[in-house]
Amino acid sequence: MKARPRLSLVVIARNEADTIIACLESASGVDEVIVVDHGSQDATASVARAAGATVVGGTGTLGSLRKAGQEASTCPWVLMLDADERLPPGGLARLRRALEDAPPEVSAFALAFRNHLGSRWLRWGGYSPARRVRLYRRHAGSWDEAARVHERVRLRIGRVSSLPGLSIEHHTYRDLSHARQKLERYAALSAAMLRDRDVRPSRVSSLLRVVWRGLTVFLFRGGFMMGRVGLELALLQARAVWQRDDLARRPSVPTFER
Repeated sequence: MKARPRLSLVVIARNEADTIIACLESASGVDEVIVVDHGSQDATASVARAAGATVVGGTGTLGSLRKAGQEASTCPWVLMLDADERLPPGGLARLRRALEDAPPEVSAFALAFRNHLGSRWLRWGGYSPARRVRLYRRHAGSWDEAARVHERVRLRIGRVSSLPGLSIEHHTYRDLSHARQKLERYAALSAAMLRDRDVRPSRVSSLLRVVWRGLTVFLFRGGFMMGRVGLELALLQARAVWQRDDLARRPSVPTFER
């Protein structure tokens, strides 16, 4: 009988005491749970421990947090989630079958994500479909510690496959106010990455990118199909582009992490 591949769940969390249980419960039945607590000031760590997770501390960039979680895990396969992400009902069984059937040359799976604003699925505006490599062989993947945001696993060997019919539920924004806060935070992190590369965007190029982002989200990617919400998200994303470039031009950039 073919042995069942062992799977670690790694969750990155900061001040997620109210949400992390839903994430952990959605993957109940994995062989190991690692929570990387990024300096939480609430009960995130104790809540995670009470749920059976091993909690490790993490500092620095998002890339370094993912690396810390991977290094703390011991199973051959890693499922990397954030505290605001959930497997759908039956999702773990679907992942198990995919791992059992995975040929040796497959080192990772690109998972589909359904992004949400509150209870609303953000079906347009570039929010869907979204795919990210979050399930991979531990020995085959690594994370760039310099990546403050938009980090990706790098595969040393093998290829990426897909899992049709399974989508991670990502509770991206609680509301539009939370969307604005989150985009502002990501703008600061992205600005710091630009400065790391000694990139100082000109105001003209920034203005062009602002217009392009707004048009792309609202018009070209169908954000208008979501009505006023689509328009407000397009404006918030365009505003975030200007904030990122403006911060990158300054002598110093706030480097707070997520």
